[in-house]
Amino acid sequence: MFSFHMSSRILINQKKIDMALFNFLLRGNTSLDPAKTPKPILWLGEQNWKDIELLNTINQKFTSFTQDIVTSEKLWREWYDCPNPEDAEIPCGYNNLDILSKICILKIFRVDRLKEGISM
Repeated sequence: MFSFHMSSRILINQKKIDMALFNFLLRGNTSLDPAKTPKPILWLGEQNWKDIELLNTINQKFTSFTQDIVTSEKLWREWYDCPNPEDAEIPCGYNNLDILSKICILKIFRVDRLKEGISM
């Protein structure tokens, strides 16, 4: 965690990090408002769905994120159920994203694996 913190500070100072994504990683969706759309996936929690909706709006890489999850629910569930999702390929082409974006996805689905994901 210390090396992640130090690396993050260096990248922030060099303006090489997307601050919206970094803030999302640290906080997620802290709004007390309910999700904008009803959660269509039963195995996801309400907070997970709110985080998906927020990520969908803060970066162009995620403009179809919500739709991709809904239309490929089975693939996302398989990834979610992996014992080590940080080592598995993220569905729908999201595996090609930068490391910060991948860690944000991991935070949404498997916060329990975030420490391992940060170490990748």
